[in-house]
Amino acid sequence: MKTLSLAILLSTTVLGSAFADEFKFSSKVDSVTVFPRGAEVERVASGEMAQGTHTVLIESLPANISADSVRVEGMSDGDISIGSVDVRQVYLSRDKNPEDRLKLELQIEALNDERMRLEQVVADTDLQRHMLQNLIANAGKPNQGGAGNSLSALEVADLLDGAAERLNAYAQRTIDARANQRDIERQIQDLQNQIGQLAPNEELRSVVAINLDAKDAGQAVLKIKYAIDDAGWQAIYDAELTLGDGADPKMEIVRRANVRQSSTESWDNVALTLSTARPSTRTAAPELSPYEISQIRPMPRSASKVQALEQGVRSSYADGVEAEELAAVAPMNDMAQQVAVMETGGYQATFAIAGKVTVSNTGETKSVVMGEDSFAVDVSALAVPRLDAAAYLIAGFTLKGDASYLPGPVLLLRDGAYIGRGQMPMLAPNDTYDLSFGQDDFVTVEFVETDKKEGETGLISASRTDERRAVTTIKNLHNFPMEVTVVDRLPVANHEDIKVSMLAGSSKPTKEDVDGKRGILHWDINMEAGATAKVDFGYRVMWPKAMDISALN
Repeated sequence: MKTLSLAILLSTTVLGSAFADEFKFSSKVDSVTVFPRGAEVERVASGEMAQGTHTVLIESLPANISADSVRVEGMSDGDISIGSVDVRQVYLSRDKNPEDRLKLELQIEALNDERMRLEQVVADTDLQRHMLQNLIANAGKPNQGGAGNSLSALEVADLLDGAAERLNAYAQRTIDARANQRDIERQIQDLQNQIGQLAPNEELRSVVAINLDAKDAGQAVLKIKYAIDDAGWQAIYDAELTLGDGADPKMEIVRRANVRQSSTESWDNVALTLSTARPSTRTAAPELSPYEISQIRPMPRSASKVQALEQGVRSSYADGVEAEELAAVAPMNDMAQQVAVMETGGYQATFAIAGKVTVSNTGETKSVVMGEDSFAVDVSALAVPRLDAAAYLIAGFTLKGDASYLPGPVLLLRDGAYIGRGQMPMLAPNDTYDLSFGQDDFVTVEFVETDKKEGETGLISASRTDERRAVTTIKNLHNFPMEVTVVDRLPVANHEDIKVSMLAGSSKPTKEDVDGKRGILHWDINMEAGATAKVDFGYRVMWPKAMDISALN
């Protein structure tokens, strides 16, 4: 087949007058490339074309497709060229089973008729009750003309007994009718909910109109590509650490992607590709405007209020625009799996999922496997005894290969047991990272504050002092050596008259101001199996007596 020549002029129009010789080609989603935010969809349509100028309509596309992203290309066994491509918006009926709606509406109509009948039963019963009550009330009264009532006392008693029985029957009839009415109202509400769950009668959709010039009759195969916003994927990881006897610890990481889309089309059995590119973000750096500082000149009060109001409106508008542009991507959830093949090039990595994949348009997520990596790790323990008397198992690794790790949650397993969730940061190839695998019960930590002194020094210019000392005891209960890092902090003075010093006899820290954080100290201890180590750390704070400082802890 020959490639259709392209002379595409894209335009977006609202459905107006129909084109001459319009043909509707059925189409299906063939492949999708999903970005962290957004996706590019490719549909395939085919059909026979007669000689002449024709317009092919591709219907039922999502209403919110980006019109300027629509691209059309194709193949033909004849001489066919593509002219302009128009994107229209139309209302289409989604009532696929109108007989279901009609059936529900007829049921509601019948139930309403029955409810009206029951209402009439209640009204008739009330009328009968009132008539009977009037008869009873007049039973003992003299007849018209002054004659006495001919009923004896026994007859009156029988009449009252019969009236009571009849009134009870009337009351029960009313109760039954009201109960039936409530049941009917519930049935009607349920049927109305079912109607509400049916698709609306009309829905806004896009139609792509492709103008073709066929100099020869032939078979045409068209590929229509367009971008949508209602889709995306997020990285998620399974990390399993195997310690064994400690001689050769390993970590396996399974890279997954949670894919979701909530457009008006379903992706059924499509070729799915995941890309790390971000076409929906900025394509160029923002331009920084000059920042001027000017003298504020006095002005009349009324004019000042007007200017302040206008400036506030402008500032609010600018803040709103910036916040909208920098909106964060929502996170996504787990579902089923597939396997991917990775390709890297330029500034992105793509992962082609093997086989065909179905992703529904309900907004639920489908989980697919992007790859598996195995790492040799450096196992250690980290303890921050001042805050938590526990040691945490750390697996340090270096990312190899060509693909980066995107930020995302990581499910942590240790020797086959699930221990919780962590967070993977953005990692580039050759980056190193320490992944925490929860508390290590075979490394015990005990923190004891051994000394606390407060006092004053000097006679003329008295100063106040505060001394603190604590001892941390660590035991390695593993049957293999373990490096343990103990973290503590030395107070940092933000005033020249406040003096902070480490007490004599304190264990010398291995690192100071770790990661650029002032006062953070590390003690790295290589511990043999079954060994015990202690970290003795104390400090003194001295400041003028007349000065109030923040509380020490």
